[in-house]
Amino acid sequence: MTYSNNFLDVVFFGPQGAGKGTQVAKLWGKYGKDESWFRVQTGDLFREIRSQETELGNKVKNLIDNGFLVPDDITVEIVSSKLNLEDVKSKNWIFDGFPRTLKQAEFFFDFYSKLQNRKLVVVSIFLPYEKALARIEKRLVCKSCKAIASEVFGLKEGSICKHCGNGVLEHRADEKDIESVKKRLELFETQTLPVYDFFQSKGIEILKIDGSPSIKEVHETIIDLLKPTEYDGIKKSFEDELGG
Repeated sequence: MTYSNNFLDVVFFGPQGAGKGTQVAKLWGKYGKDESWFRVQTGDLFREIRSQETELGNKVKNLIDNGFLVPDDITVEIVSSKLNLEDVKSKNWIFDGFPRTLKQAEFFFDFYSKLQNRKLVVVSIFLPYEKALARIEKRLVCKSCKAIASEVFGLKEGSICKHCGNGVLEHRADEKDIESVKKRLELFETQTLPVYDFFQSKGIEILKIDGSPSIKEVHETIIDLLKPTEYDGIKKSFEDELGG
């Protein structure tokens, strides 16, 4: 789906537990079938790599399991290899988990500023620390389709995923140790918040979203705010999703 010879690229920003992955998945549920969209989800890329019995895989596994962020040089290497693919350059991009540090943001902006006919929008989902921590403690993920669920709805580890109907729900390996989770939330405050300031300083459009309401309410807010009048094609698609 292209419109006015432009591409819309959306960066999702917010602390762990704010609902970034869920909201990206909801958008991807609609646009993932459209070959003109490409999703960059570093969390999934990292989890895939950490399962590999390689030097890089073991390094990423140790970092994540101990609550540390993957170093910028490794992250940039992984992401840039995707964005530099010819078939990816001709698509709209949805980012979840990148850029996460100031160094990554600087790399990304330097890369992005050389591109033409693209519009970058940052969706910033905010959530208080205690609410984020509570969500993470109860979060489950399908081992098969990677859909996100929660113990809040009466589910538990080992339950069957209601999304795909055959996968088993489990707590993420990197979220079982609550102290590691707390460390990652603290790292967000010190290492990732400067990315927000960086984007602001560069004049990038930032849409601020309260992550506290229901998944549906947050989703509809995002859809409503991502209706740029200069992009008629995508505006119609957003309105179709809401039944408008």
